[in-house]
Amino acid sequence: MAITRAYERERASRQVRRERARARNRAHLRFYVTMLVMLVAVAVIALLIWQQTETLFGI
Repeated sequence: MAITRAYERERASRQVRRERARARNRAHLRFYVTMLVMLVAVAVIALLIWQQTETLFGI
């Protein structure tokens, strides 16, 4: 009985560790995707500003 409980507790512990690792990996992926989207948005805005500056000043 005690062996079975210890085995089940260890299995649950392993499952929690695996789920935490998966959550951490998903968080890293979300972070990098968000950073990529923000970088693209900044690049687009910078290009639009540059275009408007050229139009305004005739560069």
